[in-house]
Amino acid sequence: MLYLVNTELSGQYPVLPAEWMELVMKTLEYISTQKQQGKIVLHGAFVGRHGGIIVWDVDSNTELQALLTQMPLWPFVECEIIPMLSTEEVQESAKRAQAAIQAGG
Repeated sequence: MLYLVNTELSGQYPVLPAEWMELVMKTLEYISTQKQQGKIVLHGAFVGRHGGIIVWDVDSNTELQALLTQMPLWPFVECEIIPMLSTEEVQESAKRAQAAIQAGG
């Protein structure tokens, strides 16, 4: 299952800047590890903002929740989680819709 997770710090740093940067570095290491394990498809940071996106490829909502809560920055960011379909799943859905329209028309 694919999920787009949009994360962003709202407000001021919750800890001193040096502590914040340590958390950022630990989070980037965590992301790198998850990417190597195939759990993260894409990661990107926003330019000029304190946040970014991660596209996760996991087996369930429960697995995603477990992985997110292990991120060092998790307690300090707000997340928007959007379930996604793969290109193949979208193509199959479009084919079914097209067939249904053709059958009815």
